[in-house]
Amino acid sequence: MASDGAVTAAVVAGEPKGTVRDLLRAQGIQVYNPWGQAMNCNGAGQCGLCAVAVVAGADLLTERTAAEGKHLKGKPDTWRLGCQSCVAEGAVGKLRVQAQPKA
Repeated sequence: MASDGAVTAAVVAGEPKGTVRDLLRAQGIQVYNPWGQAMNCNGAGQCGLCAVAVVAGADLLTERTAAEGKHLKGKPDTWRLGCQSCVAEGAVGKLRVQAQPKA
């Protein structure tokens, strides 16, 4: 983890594509704070506890969803919900995110 709290996850061609939440968890990166680990919505886009700030690699992701618009209203455009932002088809590269960003 860098001094800014950001972590890098590899997006590799040929891997099953899923959400940022799935990608981070598959690589052993914690998405939630301790409270969120127990109280999250399991990726349904209802709680907003899996928010991440995309530091680099935003072009690897799909557009914001309606759930993201609702939960991230007033937040920077770089913020995404890990359970709603998906790795785009054919994406290859490095995604750098800060989990549990501060407002």
